[in-house]
Amino acid sequence: SGRAIIHDIELESNGEKGIQEINYLDELILHIHATIDPDIKYPSVGVTILGQELQNIVQSNSAYHGVEICNSGEEMEIILNLGRINLNPGKYSLALSIQSESVGEVLVKCYNYKSFRIIGNFFGYAFVQIPGDWEIK
Repeated sequence: SGRAIIHDIELESNGEKGIQEINYLDELILHIHATIDPDIKYPSVGVTILGQELQNIVQSNSAYHGVEICNSGEEMEIILNLGRINLNPGKYSLALSIQSESVGEVLVKCYNYKSFRIIGNFFGYAFVQIPGDWEIK
């Protein structure tokens, strides 16, 4: 719609920005640089991690989690800490959307915007590896 622009998404892990890969269970932080029409006072932002086949794997949406983004119309940096990533080793990419208030009109959507790799010494058949709480009796 031209009412929002995503300038860049920068990945950070272990205090290092501009990365393209992380180790399994490392923290992943996204730095989203965007400008949004000033008429949209409280936009929402959705981030999805896609698998190699471009399937939606995990999602985080500011509106669903009660995060209020106050927009002035100036370029802003939105920082999203996704925590420790327990996705199986492989190649992934990000999709990002910015919507008007309460997940309304889609102002901009970028699919397969930035790719990154998760490094590990094992292979899993599912996308997510759940450590679980194992007990042997």
